[in-house]
Amino acid sequence: MRTHPEGSDAWQEPDQGHNTLGKTSQARRFRRVLNLAGNRLTELDDLGSLQSLTELNVRRNQIVKANSLQQLQSLQRVFLSNNRIQSFDAVECIFDIRFLMELSMDGNPIALQEPNAYRRYAVEHVKTLRHLDLKRVTDAERRTVALESHKEDERRRATEKHEMLAIERRKLQVERHEAIRAAERQWMDQKNVSSKGESGRTPTNFPDGIWLRRTCHETPTALVEEKQGSADPLRRKDKHVSGAPTCVLPNDAHSRRFESSGKLSNGSRVVPSIGYYEVEIGGLQRDERVLQLYGEAWECLDSPKIIGTCTALICRFVSIDRVVEKLRPHASKFVKLRKATFGDNGILAFRQILNLASICQAVPLLMELQIESNPVCSLSLVRPLVCSTFLSIQCFNGKTVTKRDQARHSNQMGLFCIRADKKAISQTSVRYDRDSSDTINRVVASATTNALRTEEFRRVLERCDSRFDYTLAP
Repeated sequence: MRTHPEGSDAWQEPDQGHNTLGKTSQARRFRRVLNLAGNRLTELDDLGSLQSLTELNVRRNQIVKANSLQQLQSLQRVFLSNNRIQSFDAVECIFDIRFLMELSMDGNPIALQEPNAYRRYAVEHVKTLRHLDLKRVTDAERRTVALESHKEDERRRATEKHEMLAIERRKLQVERHEAIRAAERQWMDQKNVSSKGESGRTPTNFPDGIWLRRTCHETPTALVEEKQGSADPLRRKDKHVSGAPTCVLPNDAHSRRFESSGKLSNGSRVVPSIGYYEVEIGGLQRDERVLQLYGEAWECLDSPKIIGTCTALICRFVSIDRVVEKLRPHASKFVKLRKATFGDNGILAFRQILNLASICQAVPLLMELQIESNPVCSLSLVRPLVCSTFLSIQCFNGKTVTKRDQARHSNQMGLFCIRADKKAISQTSVRYDRDSSDTINRVVASATTNALRTEEFRRVLERCDSRFDYTLAP
């Protein structure tokens, strides 16, 4: 025991008769009651020799910490009132006393700050306690404390789980953005390489300023090796995310990202194809599933569960020719698909829209189509072409498509409607594609040229003087 008594360098324990400690250690060893109240003690320690002690009274001291009380096997009552104990960690040894029945700690900062929490903690952790601060601890109170403690544990576990989910959600969000950015960088590299490869070509069979380019899918490393280092290597990974259904962080999602590489026929190495996909689950009944594809993420098409349950499809940062190639064998399996969105696909010609129409016609429930961030979107003939070739579409780029619109635009577009007719599409087979592809391409190219020339002529007329009224013959 440490103390700082006034006017002396040492302190002696009082005995029962003269308030002083007995002179022999034998007397101290068999002492049953020890009263050290009002002696300015600051710490309790070195009491292990008092094995017969049953009651310890250290009220009205300056104790901030107590040790070794668990060594007193017979101790049943401890009075620590009116000291300076700040937390239970300072008197942790009390909870290890085997037969403690009465405890008094009132008047300490720990009891004054939060009385209810203090009493609940003491009753919960000292199972043998019968009196606390001179108040009886009943069985009903102990059951109430146990119930409240259980609820508190549940709240704490829920908070910890929420924090862990928040951390995981932030981690997934960062990984998602990195994967999408990698797919976008590769798409921009492919576009740049395609533009460089065709910058020296002279457009033919098209009006001035309008010509077609083919999007390159496989790009030699030598042409984009400067930018390839900026794309982080992606590893295969499955994720399950919970939360509010938003574009950034889905309610529940299955996402995967991967990369594959190969070589061209001439032996040069090919840039790894980077892709990322996720399935976002939302809606009031959790029946809406949006399949989002970024880049070359075609693994999801091998899962019947994914393509058979998705209600919306988004394809970005991949050429439309690759989209048509990959979706053609699986188009009829999208039995619940109602909306399709295509953005940043390098759609440059009406022929590519017709190829996309042949795929969409095989989707039974497709009713809404969105084409955005593509060069062909600037042409005013896109909507008439879509209305006349996508026969099941009821909404295009946010605007309703009526039967009257389809009939009117079908009469205007002429040859384009033949390619979109369901019977013609159902009769189009692999053999037909092989034998008649050249003829179809010539017909479509000729129709595309005439349509683009008509569009250019229309624009020229609009720039003419408003005093003259020109009309374009159908």
